[in-house]
Amino acid sequence: SGKVKEYYFGLSEILRKYMENRFNLACIDRTSEEIIAELKNGVLEQNIKDRFLNFLVESDLVKFAKYIPAQKKTEEDWEMVYSLVKETIPAEAAEVSQMLEKPLEVGHV
Repeated sequence: SGKVKEYYFGLSEILRKYMENRFNLACIDRTSEEIIAELKNGVLEQNIKDRFLNFLVESDLVKFAKYIPAQKKTEEDWEMVYSLVKETIPAEAAEVSQMLEKPLEVGHV
């Protein structure tokens, strides 16, 4: 609908808030460059860190430059953020989440 910048601002904010809460990283009020510098401390697995930082850099291009990604790219970015969050949910919370996602059968407890 032509609101690509708003989409990426929102998606970026969701991921930043999650990463801040999950890994105790200061992400909300920092620039991508400041986050990159902080992540040199090895808090995150390399794969997670690479995907997170890649998303930040690419989303900055949309938010602050005039880059407009293709529709397919916006969908891939959403899927990447979703999978990054799902992969990093602590084991206990993941079990609860899976239980909540299972459909309930009527009449069974």
